Amino acid sequence: MAKMIKLFDPFIGREEQEKIFQVLKSKFWASGSGIGNVLKFENQFKKYVGCKSCVAVNSGTAALNLALSLTDIRNKEVIVPSLTFVSTVHAIKLNQGIPIFTDIDAKTGCMSTENLQKLISKKTRVILPVHFGGIPCNIKKINDICNNHNVVLVEDAAHAAGSTFQRKKIGSHGKFVCFSFHPVKNIAMPTGGLISLNNSSYKKSKKLLESRRWCGITNRKNTSYDVRELGNNYYMNEFSAARSCSIKKIR
Repeated sequence: MAKMIKLFDPFIGREEQEKIFQVLKSKFWASGSGIGNVLKFENQFKKYVGCKSCVAVNSGTAALNLALSLTDIRNKEVIVPSLTFVSTVHAIKLNQGIPIFTDIDAKTGCMSTENLQKLISKKTRVILPVHFGGIPCNIKKINDICNNHNVVLVEDAAHAAGSTFQRKKIGSHGKFVCFSFHPVKNIAMPTGGLISLNNSSYKKSKKLLESRRWCGITNRKNTSYDVRELGNNYYMNEFSAARSCSIKKIR
């Protein structure tokens, strides 16, 4: 008789159940302004990976789309590995960029830095490596290539929460690093994603991302709101944030 193998089977502990029930009883289930458990989770994750700042969203796909929106890639090339999930390429297309596929390293499944060098052109605007299966790319080499060619580095770390490169957590190296917390991932939520920030103007980037994750609305000290630009409905809900705030390893 055939036996079904589950794609994912998240662990649910008593502490997590209590946190979810607290949110349920509070009747404060979501806010685009990024307060409550969402803010708490952002602070915990920032401390965990050692990044300068981060912005929580509702999926890894949303994280990629928003991160790429901070760089004008319209009609520009974005180099991406041929082995990845469709969201990586969809985010490029949604921002009107041109995906250029590069080979992977057969041993790691990650972007080949040798092939990457050959594909860079005057139209290259972003290099988007994918840390595949928890194995980190050679971020040092890729970052050096980006700096040499004045290209922006955006990392797809959907598989890499908790992974390290040169004794530093993934999320602390590149300018924009995008995580997924889908139930199949090692940090699992009902739905969730996050962008970690390490660029020199990370405070400005954070404000833009916070606005674009919530319909272009800017929150002013939790009391008044301004609509400054077009945005998306990408904010993380309180249940997802509370679920992961209860995970002891993130503390």
